[in-house]
Formats: sequence, structure tokens, C-alpha cells
Amino acid sequence: MVYLFVPVALVFGLVFLAQGSPMTLKSSYQVATLEPGAMGSTDKGEAKKQTIVVGPVAAFEAIKMLGTNGGSFFGMNSAHPFENPTGVSDFFNALAMMLFPFALVLTYGRMLGRMRHGLVIFSVMLVLMVHPLLILMLTGLFAATSWGLKAVSNPGAHGLSQMLYQFSSASANNGSAFDGLGVTLGFANNVTAAGLAAIPWDIATGLVMLFGRFQPIIAPMAMAAYLGAKKASPEGLGTLHDHTPTFGILLIGTILIVGALLFLKVAVLGPVAEHLGPFPFGG
Repeated sequence: MVYLFVPVALVFGLVFLAQGSPMTLKSSYQVATLEPGAMGSTDKGEAKKQTIVVGPVAAFEAIKMLGTNGGSFFGMNSAHPFENPTGVSDFFNALAMMLFPFALVLTYGRMLGRMRHGLVIFSVMLVLMVHPLLILMLTGLFAATSWGLKAVSNPGAHGLSQMLYQFSSASANNGSAFDGLGVTLGFANNVTAAGLAAIPWDIATGLVMLFGRFQPIIAPMAMAAYLGAKKASPEGLGTLHDHTPTFGILLIGTILIVGALLFLKVAVLGPVAEHLGPFPFGG
């Protein structure tokens, strides 16, 4: 897999370059801003000077993201506009972080000569994601389109929480909605603009209920049937009993870690940002 790193990094580097990331050996540029009056200057007609730091950002960004090592060329974890200038570059940043970790699972199967074992582990990883993807991807889609913007009653962090809760509620099958979200279609003779915007919400939440609820039900039942057909292995010194406090602590820790990694970022953008106050944190 190591020999694939260079061509893959080259492809990702070209994508970042095409999206606007700098790729130069020059360290910086001196530019004149539109605002007159240099620092310490009495001449109000003199344009201010600004130093813009550049460098081989596109190449380093690709290496950084494929290596999953964080940091960044500007020390801002891809928050700098030169490292992540567009929505396309943001998508490839996320893809780069997942590419090699997912590939390592298949590499593990090849090294053992048991590809089916590697595929099973890979499938488990995907199944654990089939729930957050339904919620987070649709929340992002509606937040970026008029479907969500027409329905929310607050354009700030509170509005994001309204959309996130709607899909979380549909996935949990409890049918409630965040107060203020205009997703009620109403009768034919009483359809408002928000009501018309509710049509894509009805379709999307229906799909979330279908896949978000049936998949978690069917998959554990299939797994239980598979495990039930297996012969019990004899207990040994390394056996972890499922009725001990150790198993309970391990289970709780796993759930908390997985849940935090999947949903903590969107929680920060929504209710946490709203709690912290006005812009740039809240609405």
C-alpha cells in the first residue's frame, strides 16, 4: 500500500491546487490593500501593505490529510482558506482522511490471506456509519439549500439545531420536531411558503425512518442468528465475561467515544455555539 501513497497524494494535491490552494516555492507576497493609510503613516492616501504567506500548500495539504496527522501548513487544521478554499476541497479533505484507514482493513485481510475476514471488518465499519451518515449528510444538504433555509425560524446556530433535530428525531422514530421548524404541509387550501418547503422534508425524513430504523433492527437480528449458530468456545484466561463490571465499562466507553467522534462537531456548530453567544459563536 505504501507505493500507492505517492500517486494518490499527487492526485489529491492537483485537486487542492485546482480549487485554489497555493503551490509555490515563494514564501510570501506583499500586496497593497484597498484601505488607504499605512500603519504609522500620516499620508492617508498611501495604501496599507499586507504580507500574505504562501508556499507549497496544495502538496502539503494532500500529504497531511492522507497521513491523518492533523496540523497544517498554517497551523490551523485546514481552517485556513488557502488549505480548504471550497466545498469541493472540503469533500476531498474528508475523503483523504478516510481513504488509507479504510484501505488498511483490506490490507490486513490480504496480509493474513483471509480477504473475507477483512471484508467483514470493513462491512462492520460501514454499518456503524450507515446511522450518522443519514442524519449528518441530510442535515448538511438541507442547511446548504433553500429546502432548509425556508423552513428554519432562525438563520443562526439555532436553525442548524432545528434541522439536525428533525433528522435525529426521524432516525429515532419518535416523530417530534424542534419548535419553529416549518415542516408542516397543511391542507390544500392552507398551504404557505413554509408548507411548500415541507415536501422535501417529508420525503427525506421518510427515507431516514425507513433506513435509519429498519437497518439497526435487521442487522443485529442477522448477527444474533449468525452467532447463535456458532459453537461456544471454551473459556480461558483471556475470556472477557459479559456479566462483569469490566465489560460494562468497556461497553459504555465504546459507545461514548463513537458517539462523540460522530456527533460532537455538529453539536459544537449548533447548541454549543448558540449557548456561547453572538457571532462568531452563535446566531
